[in-house]
Amino acid sequence: LGSYHPEIAKTYYNLTMVYIKQGLFEEALDSIGNAVSIYMRLYGPNHPSLGMAYQRYGYIYEKQSKYKKALEYYNLAAGILIKSYGEKDVRLAPLFQKISSISEKQSRYHDAAHYEHKACNLYTENYTNDGYEVASSLNKLGIVYLKQGRKLEAAKSLLKSNEINVQRNREKRNVILAPLYNMSPNKSYT
Repeated sequence: LGSYHPEIAKTYYNLTMVYIKQGLFEEALDSIGNAVSIYMRLYGPNHPSLGMAYQRYGYIYEKQSKYKKALEYYNLAAGILIKSYGEKDVRLAPLFQKISSISEKQSRYHDAAHYEHKACNLYTENYTNDGYEVASSLNKLGIVYLKQGRKLEAAKSLLKSNEINVQRNREKRNVILAPLYNMSPNKSYT
């Protein structure tokens, strides 16, 4: 096949996850680096395969709790994938949720809410409102709102998430409503 064949890049890309699952992060970085080199040579800097590889880089750094580096690569991936797919493509939603999650871990709640809201909108526009993805995203958004002290918005998101889950005949999740029961005017969630 030759050393710069797309299948070789795909093999490196897939091998990266094996290394990650084994906790071999340096090997994972080497493997995804090889995939990136091949993708760059074959396709240039704006191909979706490169965006997916950058997303994998972000995941490696996230697993190591190197959140600044993880965000750097998730944002690189988002830029490429937005150019490739357009801003309204639902394939971006999980990436936006990753960015939201890392932002939340860094106590950057405004950014966390922004990206989770983007993900929720993509799920809502591309799936029916009874979709699990919508409910899950609304739940996450509600929790971020609570951490910002935006209790009314949190309550709306969490209740809507619960309604969707009930409509889908899913078991009510105590974790969805627990933050609402613990609210009091004297408690701060910031």
